Amino acid sequence: MFPIPGSFLLCWLLAGLVAFAVAQPGLGEEADGLVWIELKENPAALRNPMKGWRGQIALHYGWGSKPIDDLGTQPIGTPYESLRKWYVSWDTVETKASDGTDLLRKEADRVLADFPDKNMKAIVRLALYSKRGSELPEGLPPLNNPRACDWYLRPEVKARIERLIEKAAEAWDQDPRVAYIEMGVVSKYGEQWDLGMYPKVEAYLHEAFKAFENKPVLIRGCGIYPWSPSAELASSREYGFFQDSFGKPWYEKELLTMARFGGGDRWHRVPIGGESKIAEHAAKADQRMLSQGRSDFIRPHKREGRVLVPGLLEDASRLDYFHDLIYQSHTSFLGSPFGTELTGGPAESITSIQKALGYRFVLRRAAFTTSTAPGGKLKVKFELTNNGSAPIYGKWPIEVSLVEPKTRRVVWNKAFAEVNASGFLPGDRYDPDLNRYTLKPKVYRVSEAFTLPGDIPPGEYAVALSIVDAEGGGRPAVRFANQHYWRGGLHPLGITGVGQATKTTLDPGGFFTGSIDPSLQYQVPQTTD
Repeated sequence: MFPIPGSFLLCWLLAGLVAFAVAQPGLGEEADGLVWIELKENPAALRNPMKGWRGQIALHYGWGSKPIDDLGTQPIGTPYESLRKWYVSWDTVETKASDGTDLLRKEADRVLADFPDKNMKAIVRLALYSKRGSELPEGLPPLNNPRACDWYLRPEVKARIERLIEKAAEAWDQDPRVAYIEMGVVSKYGEQWDLGMYPKVEAYLHEAFKAFENKPVLIRGCGIYPWSPSAELASSREYGFFQDSFGKPWYEKELLTMARFGGGDRWHRVPIGGESKIAEHAAKADQRMLSQGRSDFIRPHKREGRVLVPGLLEDASRLDYFHDLIYQSHTSFLGSPFGTELTGGPAESITSIQKALGYRFVLRRAAFTTSTAPGGKLKVKFELTNNGSAPIYGKWPIEVSLVEPKTRRVVWNKAFAEVNASGFLPGDRYDPDLNRYTLKPKVYRVSEAFTLPGDIPPGEYAVALSIVDAEGGGRPAVRFANQHYWRGGLHPLGITGVGQATKTTLDPGGFFTGSIDPSLQYQVPQTTD
């Protein structure tokens, strides 16, 4: 009586059975010349760029009671580190008002020399004053108090600061070694204490930092406290946010307000990060913490004179709270203050935080053409979810490659058209009681047919996916969280035949599933000026 709906129901049921079968381990289905494979998740935390635990470089600064050397890289004691904050003192990149961008470029070449080989990026903050005193080039009046608003408003100072920021953008806005820019400038260490009280200073910094068109600019907070940048500044453009007190209960309101600021989707496009107070403060928890029996939420912990990981990472309930904050605020990266080392801390806790921070792309399944001719069509499909807490920020194309299985030499590759990994978002509205996002991560489906070159030699090739660093020479630089992985950034799906039929399965014995692949790196393009 109802043939069309009945047929539709039968087809729907059959499609469901097929989808179930394809999703099973080791099974594939050929249809329209494609074979589907299931891709298993790699449960490890991965060292990936633009996310996770962050170290720092503090030039000339004397953190604590002991001064550090000229290139004072502060180790954090974990191999996951792929970001370092670079405190740039003004006198290292400019000697006089007439200087161009040469010193800024040369200083980046010196300080960030090994970053491409380590697949590491810098978070840059301009600082005019440190524990040592003012960090100023010649021709400026002395800065005796870094919180003196009038000094920043003196015409000769304002003009020099504006020009410094303009030159910094010329030098670094397309430098692949730079991930993000922290506005900085004002207050000791450029921490922006009191910036919200200085509307005229805030206004000209806002205009000056528009020179950065490519790199996300981060400001401290969003007007919750009188000293943080005003809500007006935070609303004036899509700034990211940094906070130097992640994990302090009385700063929780600011952190979660930042995540929901401006309609709640700003984190889709700009990052949230900062410093975790896991080893600095004594227990002064607010009423909420007391009511939950967490009066000793943050405890200092010293061993052999060095500050190490405190009770936070040693106690399951405190660790859960830290995870909740990361997921609720969509935090991408966290540093440890004053060169605090994580060495000696519980490895499982450090790893679990690394896994939660930022993006985590998991391929669910994929399909590819089983055989084609030179000059023919290679169709590739994949499905993925972002099981992390944030997207990846910047330009990150996804490529498909044909790879010689034995030598692993790439013989051809091509990017998916108009696909950028930064568009793969995690879930939202995290519920700490349920330990999951109430808005679940979307399943992203990508499909494209590629035309192969007519002169590609016939043979068997692995079809592989990779996420490449568009600024850094287009080299594979980001790992999917999957077991199908070869060192060097390639995720092989299976074997296709060009000009011949072939067996499509791969030998899993060659997969690398460790947390850290030291072979990932990028390139810095040569400048012509």
